[in-house]
Amino acid sequence: MAYQSTCRTISFNDINISINDIVWLLNPPTLKGGLVPKQNYYQIGQLTDLAYLVLLTLVQPCHGYLIMSRIDELTEGDVQIGPATLYTTLRKLSEAGFIRPEKSDDNKKIYLVTLDGLQALQAEIDKRRRYADYGSRALQLYKKGK
Repeated sequence: MAYQSTCRTISFNDINISINDIVWLLNPPTLKGGLVPKQNYYQIGQLTDLAYLVLLTLVQPCHGYLIMSRIDELTEGDVQIGPATLYTTLRKLSEAGFIRPEKSDDNKKIYLVTLDGLQALQAEIDKRRRYADYGSRALQLYKKGK
């Protein structure tokens, strides 16, 4: 068993479990009556595809319209988002402490990624890389089975 602080995972026999998953399983938040509350999943280390792309673009500070343009450019037009979706995502990332807004000289709101945001981004990159490997292994097993 090994602990990797950069990935925040525990590995045992090629099975990776994040520390956040263990904490969630041991102490899930509940409401009266045992219901799980609706929450900001970013705060427990789960990024949506859009949040992931927004954090990728914010490795360089920029304002809202530029974020949308950079996502379009980064994904070669595969992902295009509107302002309402973007600003909802920015609010949730800010609430999770992954980004912070600042006013620029021309009175535009500039968004900056925080250290927590960079750590979440690195963890997400590592997770997505592992999941791509899982998919490759599954396809290889399928091809061998033919």
